[in-house]
Amino acid sequence: MTSFTPSVLDAAGAAALPALVGLAVGLVAGLSLAAAGTAALAGAGAVGIAFHRRATTPFGLANTITTARLVLALLLLALLVPGETPGPDAWLAVSLAGSAALLDGIDGWIARRLGQESRFGARLDMETDTVLMIVVSMVLAVSGKAGPWIMLTGLWRPLFVIGGRLLPWLARPLPDSLRRKTCCALPILLMTGGLAPVVPAGWAMSMAALALAAVTLSFALDGLWLWRRRGDAS
Repeated sequence: MTSFTPSVLDAAGAAALPALVGLAVGLVAGLSLAAAGTAALAGAGAVGIAFHRRATTPFGLANTITTARLVLALLLLALLVPGETPGPDAWLAVSLAGSAALLDGIDGWIARRLGQESRFGARLDMETDTVLMIVVSMVLAVSGKAGPWIMLTGLWRPLFVIGGRLLPWLARPLPDSLRRKTCCALPILLMTGGLAPVVPAGWAMSMAALALAAVTLSFALDGLWLWRRRGDAS
C-alpha cells in the first residue's frame, strides 16, 4: 500500500472549497465580510493545517463535508459578535445549526460508501461535533431560553480529555457505540430545536435539560466502563 503524505498544495486544496462556501453562506446570512471571512478561514484553515501534519490518506469528499460543518459552526458563533446582525435572528441560528447537524448524518455515510474512512476523518468528525455542541449551547444560553448551565453540554468532552491527561486509564480507547453516537447527535438536535421562535421558553428549557442529561449520562457510562478496566491500562 502506497503511503500518502499531504503537501501544502493538498492542504490548501482541501481547505479552499469549504472556505469559499462558508464565506458565501456567511455573507448571505448578513454577516460582515470580516466576520464571515474570519469564520470560514479559521475553520477551513485549521483543518488544512491538521490535514497537512497528520493525515495519511487523501482528503476526500467526506472530510470536505465535515469541514463545511465546522465552518457553519463558526459562522453560528459569529452571530454572537456585537454589531454583526441587527438583532438576534433565531431562525438564522436554527438554519446554520440545523444544516451542520444534517450534514453530520451525511459525511459518515459518504465516507463508508466511498471507502474514505480514516483516523483523521474520524477525529475531525469528533472535534467538529464538539465545536458545534459548544457553540449551539452558547447561542441557546445567550438567547435566554436556557441558563448558563447548558454550556456544560459542550464542555463535557474537553473536561473528559483533561481528565485523561491526569488519569491515564481515562484516556484509553473506547469501543464504537451507537449509544454514544446517539447521545452526541440528539443533544444538538434538541438544542437547535429549542432555538426556534415557535418553541415556548418552557419547552426549550426542558429540551435543553434533556440534552444535558443525555450527554452527561453518556460520558458517565464511558467513564464507568473505563474505570472498571483501569487495571488493564498499560
